[in-house]
Amino acid sequence: MRYKTLRHFLLYSASSLSLFAVVSPLQSGVAYAENAQLPKKTSVKYSAVSARKSEKKTLLHVADQQETRSTSPENVVVTGSMLRSSNNSNANPVQIITAKDIQRTSATTLSDYLQRLPSMGSGGSYNSTTNGGGGIACPDIRNLGASRVLVLVDGKRQVQNGGSGSSCVDLNMIPVSMVQSVEILKDGGSELYGADAVSGVINIKLKHNLTTGNITVKGGITQYGDQRTGMISGIKGFNFDHDRGNITIGGQYLSQGPVMQRDRDWAYNPQINNPAPGGSVVYGSGITPTTTALVGGKQLKPDGNGGFSPLTASDRYNYGPEGTLSQYIQSSTLTGDAHYEINKHLNLYANVRYTHKSSQAQLSAQPLTGSVGVNSLPAAFVLPAGNPYNVWGQDVGLYKRTVEFGPRSYDSANDSYQVIAGGNGTIVGNWQYDAPCLTA
Repeated sequence: MRYKTLRHFLLYSASSLSLFAVVSPLQSGVAYAENAQLPKKTSVKYSAVSARKSEKKTLLHVADQQETRSTSPENVVVTGSMLRSSNNSNANPVQIITAKDIQRTSATTLSDYLQRLPSMGSGGSYNSTTNGGGGIACPDIRNLGASRVLVLVDGKRQVQNGGSGSSCVDLNMIPVSMVQSVEILKDGGSELYGADAVSGVINIKLKHNLTTGNITVKGGITQYGDQRTGMISGIKGFNFDHDRGNITIGGQYLSQGPVMQRDRDWAYNPQINNPAPGGSVVYGSGITPTTTALVGGKQLKPDGNGGFSPLTASDRYNYGPEGTLSQYIQSSTLTGDAHYEINKHLNLYANVRYTHKSSQAQLSAQPLTGSVGVNSLPAAFVLPAGNPYNVWGQDVGLYKRTVEFGPRSYDSANDSYQVIAGGNGTIVGNWQYDAPCLTA
């Protein structure tokens, strides 16, 4: 195209730029709409309304779920209870310990593990109880005594083992490799279980319904070279009759060496008092290998010159080196568990456990202060006032430690077995029953 004058060219160029400025936004808008594939205006409005309705329904559905979750009751079954009522659905301070929790530690017995828990008291007997323990391990909760703790296995009472003046369910008789979990009810349970559950309940759940097997070998030794420990255990289970029944068998052998007091600096010379600020610390025992006379509340010893002198702190007897901090334990256990479900109304089960356990503890030489137990002997060794060897003119008591016969050794061996058989199932609706029979 030819332009007559420069003026015509400028006018044409300006009109073209104006038209491009108007059309370009429309073209870019059309391109955007085609790429996004937007529907018509009516469709857009309808989709927006539908989206809002769908979002509203979703929010309402989520709210309903949250309300349902918050209002639905949570069932809490009290440990080892045979009663299934609303009274047993209350929250209780139950601590659950799994088999993995025990395996993460160096504990080879349940007694060793439970002794580490803060809720366990010092009134029970543990493997570290060498004076009067009798080789049994009795748990204690909150220092209320071992007789106030109920120990259950799979929710059922167990045979008690006798010790030195007491009896309890010996935790050393239960193989730790067979334990699935331990539930500890730290609150009083006497309203459900009786007076022997005043301080709490310990329910030990064993492994059942296993379809696999394993063999575990475990050993250990302290940094001082003592308490050599060895344990080997095996367990195997299998189903039969189309998984309606199961048989699980297992065994464990454990040997744990002792720890002597002389091998620990803090226990070599025992401290027997807790003095007030400014007071003196007293070590050892006043009953020495040399015969001591108690005259007027004072302890007198022979001075080697035909007379007597007061007993001083340097004369006290150190009974620590001959004693044990942890006793020697050796145990062998065989267990068997079987059940067969005939129908939902009848499930037959049986559990058998046999344990042989031996333990040994050592203390210093026997102190002689008088008769022990109920007998006709005098309660104390008394030197009468008329005796020619009595230079004080009054009756005096005599004490002596018989180091001539060596240290005391407490050896204990126990064989125990227990068989539980019975049946359980559903009667009708939520009515259920469990009828066990126990022999030991």
